[in-house]
Amino acid sequence: MGVLVAGAAAVALFALFGTAWPGAAETTVASAPVQLVDQATAPTPRVQLVDDDDQAQQAENNAIQSMIQSEQQAEQQNEQAQQQFTQDELQAQQTEQQANQS
Repeated sequence: MGVLVAGAAAVALFALFGTAWPGAAETTVASAPVQLVDQATAPTPRVQLVDDDDQAQQAENNAIQSMIQSEQQAEQQNEQAQQQFTQDELQAQQTEQQANQS
């Protein structure tokens, strides 16, 4: 069992560090922007892309604003629930005191 685990570990280490050995083929990754184009139609003008970016930014801003409003409403509801709980608790104490005095 130990030999099997050691063998698997050796294979994993070789796979991990195998490209670091002298003479190993080097791999480079391109880091240039890529534009996908539908060959049936002409590429969209840059002006349209800017409009799309503006619309996307506006949609993101709207979503953030909506989240903030929802969070504020939840906080208000939580505060109201806490106040109601406190009032109910005081009412229960008063009722219990009246019952004990009778």
